[in-house]
Amino acid sequence: MDDLKEVEERAWLAVLQGDEDTSKMVAYLVKGIWLSIEEEESELKKGNVKLEKELAQSRIDALKDVKQLKASNTVAIGQM
Repeated sequence: MDDLKEVEERAWLAVLQGDEDTSKMVAYLVKGIWLSIEEEESELKKGNVKLEKELAQSRIDALKDVKQLKASNTVAIGQM
């Protein structure tokens, strides 16, 4: 996040100083966009990992429930 702010500040500084080198300003802006995309990608990956863990835990819980239901069913049938 700090890198992105620094890039944005440099771009604004170049504009305020009347820097005529537009390629320099474009380079700052492109770098800022790239850093923003990388940050977003990182956040999405973190979210994906969290969801995968939750899915795995849900599957484990569901399997435990199935085993418990089978055991209860077996006991109920045996009592008939």
